[in-house]
Amino acid sequence: MSKKTKRPPTTAAAGTGTTSTGGPTPSAGRTILDAFLADVRRCTSCYGKSEIFVPELDPLASSRVDILVIGEQPDRELALASGRMGIQHPDSSAVQLAEYLAAAGLALSDVFYTTSVLCIPRDAELRAGRPSAPEVRNCGRHLQRLITMLDPALLIPLGHTSVQSLQWLYPNWTELRQYILNYDIGKMLRRGSFGVYPLLHTSPRTWATRSREAQTRDWKRIPQLLSTLRGRDGES
Repeated sequence: MSKKTKRPPTTAAAGTGTTSTGGPTPSAGRTILDAFLADVRRCTSCYGKSEIFVPELDPLASSRVDILVIGEQPDRELALASGRMGIQHPDSSAVQLAEYLAAAGLALSDVFYTTSVLCIPRDAELRAGRPSAPEVRNCGRHLQRLITMLDPALLIPLGHTSVQSLQWLYPNWTELRQYILNYDIGKMLRRGSFGVYPLLHTSPRTWATRSREAQTRDWKRIPQLLSTLRGRDGES
């Protein structure tokens, strides 16, 4: 990212509709996102000819939000059952995410949720647990494209895998490359009007590492951080 670039550059798609302010219309934004998913479904980088499943974006997902929340990977069972991303799934991590957002005065529709690795191999034996480092690296090009399309003000990677995916995307960002989640949590990294605010995964299991109360306070800082990025107060 050059010194003149405040956030990842936005690319315009031919035939995209615009609003009076110059941004894409909601319907045009969804068309762009659907085309993006179609390209991801054609990806063969990790599994070659083996079939993959890429969930639909959540119905609340909008291309016109300031916050991009980045999880680890789609939940196999829930994604295959529902066919979509997990921000509204009835599992404990999704429920807790909604609670954290509510504590920050935000709704699910105020954020765009995605994952560092977007697909699920149909053959469960191809990925039995967390995504491998090569899988995260390979999917990084899709994540980079999504960041460029959405042009968010704030990225919130959840957990170590998501932080690592951004470290690979921005290898020349020294602060980000040196970021250690367990030690540096609560610190926003900033370049101009673009920020990265890593947080723990929303699974209740992380309360053993950082209390629920402390994590709620982390999420409550988000509106203030956005104001900082927009130049509305003096926090550094």
